[in-house]
Amino acid sequence: MGEVRESSYAPFDVSDYLDSEEVIAELLTAAMEASEPGILLAVLAAVAKARCLGGGP
Repeated sequence: MGEVRESSYAPFDVSDYLDSEEVIAELLTAAMEASEPGILLAVLAAVAKARCLGGGP
């Protein structure tokens, strides 16, 4: 097996890009159309974080 290297990329956080009501609405619409309920839950968490409702970091 190959050597495992540590990534130098910053972690991606979608909440950093939820900067308007239009973007949030589009993301929520796409999540509701997805067949996987976990996607909607992840999007709701990201929206809460973007709006500082999550109480977390």
